[in-house]
Amino acid sequence: MEKHPFVSVIIPCYNEREYIGRCLDSLINNDYPHDRLEILVYDGMSEDGTRDVLREYEKRYPFIKFRDNPHRVQVKALNMGIKEAEGEIIIRCDAHAEYPEDYISTIVRYLMEGKADHVGGVWETQPGTDTLMAKAIVTVATHPFGVGFAFHRTKTLKKPTYVKYVPFGGWKREIFDEVGYFDEEFIRNQDLEFDIRLRKHGKRVMLVPSLRIKYYIRKALKKTAAMLFQYACAKVAIYRKHKTFVGPRTIIPFFFVLGIPFAFIPHPVFTPLRCLYGLYFAIGFSIGIYRAIKDRVPAYVFLLPFLFFVFHTSYGLGYIKGIWDFYIRRKPFSKGWWEVTR
Repeated sequence: MEKHPFVSVIIPCYNEREYIGRCLDSLINNDYPHDRLEILVYDGMSEDGTRDVLREYEKRYPFIKFRDNPHRVQVKALNMGIKEAEGEIIIRCDAHAEYPEDYISTIVRYLMEGKADHVGGVWETQPGTDTLMAKAIVTVATHPFGVGFAFHRTKTLKKPTYVKYVPFGGWKREIFDEVGYFDEEFIRNQDLEFDIRLRKHGKRVMLVPSLRIKYYIRKALKKTAAMLFQYACAKVAIYRKHKTFVGPRTIIPFFFVLGIPFAFIPHPVFTPLRCLYGLYFAIGFSIGIYRAIKDRVPAYVFLLPFLFFVFHTSYGLGYIKGIWDFYIRRKPFSKGWWEVTR
């Protein structure tokens, strides 16, 4: 680029001692000039030593600025960062990830050329630890049978494509004057809600598959299931706010969970339903056998079908909870059941 617009990178952070250094190093090593860059890290009062790491980076690199986020939640950090940022381009990054060396420059180029209004990349999902369970969770979280055609997860796109949603990514600063900031009622899925508003304003969201982000997924199955439950619950609140169409990727787990009790009723009318569940488990075991052979991990034969079931029931239960909270009880969006934890 002949001209390098000033870029502000915003990173919400909480208890990320294990990952924040890798994240910052990847951004420092980007091919974008440091004199046209600032990195604003908003820490939610971490208690694991993250703040000591951030102070060291702030001392070594003048373009890295460490800020407190007493509210602890990501959406507050994002809005504080947007208001403080000096950049013409604003990029949101997650502390739980590492970014390719052309991440900033590619996003800037697509935005400055007017090809899209929100530009992001795809996840190269990584296990949070070197255990069998963590690796199996990654396998399920990147398989279309596990998460549907979530293009930023499954890496099925081959060229830049307009999509409904991308994680992280960047925008021109003026977009926030037109569309508004992130909705602070949404502790979860605030980026999805923002992209819905963008598209309602006639803006375009683009996923660039050449931007491969190393994203470290949660280590434990319990935390992964809780995350899926929370995001499904929050999605229902977003659908209620915007009166948007619920796509099959979201609604299928809902019906999947609702149908489970009926499958156990020994009546002929439910035989087709039992056949559907039989087909479901047959697909799960087929994928398990295939990946067990491909990855030379025999345990996948039974572990992957189990994890598919956990993923889908967690998401389906979260959707049911969302309907109960936001449609039946008419709770405010900010009063969802989820706790503010990482």
